[in-house]
Amino acid sequence: MMSVDYLHPIERDINDHVQTLQSGLIAPRFTSNGRSFFWLVLRGGLLQLLTAGFYRFWFLTNIRRRLWSATSFDGDALEYTGRGRELLLGFLFAMAILAPLFLAYFVLGLEIERFKAFASLPLTLFLYLFGQYASYRARRYRLSRTVWRGVRFWMEKDAWKYAFLSTALFVRSVVTLWIANPWRVAALERFKMRRTRYGHIQAGFEGTGWGLFKSALPLLFSGLIALIAIFVVMARMAIAIQQSAPRPEIRGGVLDYLSFGLFIGVAVALWAAYQAVEWRWFVNGVRIGGASFESAARKRRFIGLYFQFLVSAGAILVAISAAVLGVLTLIVLGGRTLWFPSGSSAPASNEVFAQLGQQLTVPILVSFAAVYLLAVTLIGAAYRYFLQHQLWREIIETMTVRGIESLSEAHAAGEAASALGEGMLDGLDMGGF
Repeated sequence: MMSVDYLHPIERDINDHVQTLQSGLIAPRFTSNGRSFFWLVLRGGLLQLLTAGFYRFWFLTNIRRRLWSATSFDGDALEYTGRGRELLLGFLFAMAILAPLFLAYFVLGLEIERFKAFASLPLTLFLYLFGQYASYRARRYRLSRTVWRGVRFWMEKDAWKYAFLSTALFVRSVVTLWIANPWRVAALERFKMRRTRYGHIQAGFEGTGWGLFKSALPLLFSGLIALIAIFVVMARMAIAIQQSAPRPEIRGGVLDYLSFGLFIGVAVALWAAYQAVEWRWFVNGVRIGGASFESAARKRRFIGLYFQFLVSAGAILVAISAAVLGVLTLIVLGGRTLWFPSGSSAPASNEVFAQLGQQLTVPILVSFAAVYLLAVTLIGAAYRYFLQHQLWREIIETMTVRGIESLSEAHAAGEAASALGEGMLDGLDMGGF
């Protein structure tokens, strides 16, 4: 029999597909074009900026529709049926609930702290509890707007039970110095997945806290060392600043700054690698009826995407800062030429800038605010491209599914959830993708 290596590319693809079918494994596909997605999020970010944030509900909906529709399992793509108007109404209803809650939280916090320090900690825990309630309801909404082969996903109504469980496990993780966190993550995933349905088919989760802890232990240990090193370097830098170190010790200060940057880079790399490990662990534990999932997400790919985002964000900040400095220089030089023509006694540039600043205070403040918002918009577009679109691609393209044919028996069930949870997350500044 002829080796597969000598087959025509088309014949090789057919051969691979036949082998996949025979083994029962299905490889999902992700067909979104990165360049068009970047222009989508850039355009959406600018429209969000021009509409003072009002467009964000339709912006988020468009992103989800793009990613859902580009993700296909066994030849059929996901469908996102949510609408921007639903998110807007959910946000308005949520703010009607959260506004008095925030006011009461602020007033009670001030009054309680007057009598005893840290007495407002229970209020903070309540806010965390409410945030977990909102996150569960938001997940219900997103799932109920996700359709595959004409059948929707949905979740049971257990938001408050989830919130209390999550808060209790969070306190346990804090008390154990975060050692128990993998077991917390596993318990919460089991809780959510066991209440998730595809039509009438129940989902489940088989990942364990020990499995996550064992996989992530080297990264967690290395991350702890990196954090200790960062705090040590920060302490050295703070002491040097307080003591106003003389010129002969400048070299040591430079080494401190370089060490600080190095350890920050190491910490980012470790966090990205941990995200890859956690994603693999999560995907491997998911079950939907008779369908199981396997992930081969690569640490190096996650690390590369995180650093690509950081480099892009840094380049945006440098470019905008250079443009602002250039404009300020032109203003100073133009002011000297306009108000102090050749032959007259011209003051120093800083005096010219001070005089111009007095006359142009409001325009300058408005311009700086616009520049800041533009920088945030550009960095947001880079974030959505690298850490949403490209990470999504990595997760989907390194995934395989076994037993997906069992889902063909699903029939419609469940009901669509409201977008109130999404609105609450936005109001709590915890809005997720």
